[in-house]
Amino acid sequence: MKNIFVLVGALLFSAMGLADNDGCHIHIRHGLQVTPESMRVMSADVPVYQIGAGGHLSIHGEAVELSPEQRKLAAQYTGDMAALIHQWIDLVSDAMAVSQSSLEQAFAHAFGEKSVVVEKSGRVLARAREHLEKVAYSRDGVYILDAEKYNNLDRDLDKGFEKDLDVVLASLRAVLVELIGAMTSDEGSFEENMEAFGERMELMGTEMQVMGDSLGTMRDVLCEQVQAVQKLEQKVVKAIPELAQYPVFERYSRP
Repeated sequence: MKNIFVLVGALLFSAMGLADNDGCHIHIRHGLQVTPESMRVMSADVPVYQIGAGGHLSIHGEAVELSPEQRKLAAQYTGDMAALIHQWIDLVSDAMAVSQSSLEQAFAHAFGEKSVVVEKSGRVLARAREHLEKVAYSRDGVYILDAEKYNNLDRDLDKGFEKDLDVVLASLRAVLVELIGAMTSDEGSFEENMEAFGERMELMGTEMQVMGDSLGTMRDVLCEQVQAVQKLEQKVVKAIPELAQYPVFERYSRP
């Protein structure tokens, strides 16, 4: 039974991992406000540089003269960054929707649709989703990536998330105690009760696997896309050295 608690906790916390898995860790150095045609790179709430339509560049409000080739590269960088953040938003939304549905179904199979576990687990993932959707979102046609919220996600979630998760785990323990009591009741044979309990746990495990697969896919795709954009970013910096001190992403493989 202890493994169930470990699995639940691990999957719930993996909802915040985004592109953070065994082979990829991402740190966001600067925030973004980007459309397919223009991009502003932010330090806190202050723009540090902007790429406008056609790849025209300004740093701290001062125009930087670029060659046609440099402007073309800057415009490509802007478009690829906009596509990445758009995909990021969609992936997080889809993965969290699947995760919430799968977790609710898993616990509903095991403990009943109206159980406390179903209600509390829904709140836990809703809280995680709320914070994740503040990291990358769209507003008035602009895709926004908030570096501070991403890098402080664990700290922000700690304020209430762990308390909610503790309630879920406590509820799970209580319900499992009841289930174990029912297995040894006089209603039905022990073998029948064990078989019924096993079926419920199997259904729960299937839904939990769906949740884990969805979150894993989200992390893998984001990691691959960030890696591709970072390679382009390195190419841009080589061509436009003035941008070297303003990387958006830092990515490195764990040892």
